[in-house]
Amino acid sequence: MKSHHINPCIEATVDTYKTMLGITPYRNGKLEVKTGVFPVSQCMGVIGFTGKVRGAMLIGMSEEVACKTISSFLDKEILTIDADVLDGIGEIIIPMITDESGEFEIAITMEET
Repeated sequence: MKSHHINPCIEATVDTYKTMLGITPYRNGKLEVKTGVFPVSQCMGVIGFTGKVRGAMLIGMSEEVACKTISSFLDKEILTIDADVLDGIGEIIIPMITDESGEFEIAITMEET
C-alpha cells in the first residue's frame, strides 16, 4: 500500500479524534508497512481495503487508551474493554475511513485481544 493511499486515513484519524473527542492524537513512533507476524495491541481495529487497492490498516491501542477514548466519546468512565468499548471504537473508525472517491471498498472488524 502506498503512502498516498494511507495518508488520507491518518489525516482522517486525527480529524476524527479532534472533532468527535476533542483530543489531538500524536504519533508515537514511525509508520511502517509490516508483513508476517507482528505484536498486537489489547484493542485493535482492522480496516480492510478491497477494490483498486487491497490491504489492511490496523489501529491498535492499549486497554487504557481504548477505555479513555470511549470514555470521552460516551462521557462516562469505562475502565475495562467491554462491548461498549468495541462498539465505540467501531463508531469512531467509520469516519476515519469514509471514502468519497469510490476508490476503496472497506470492511471493518473490531476484536478484543
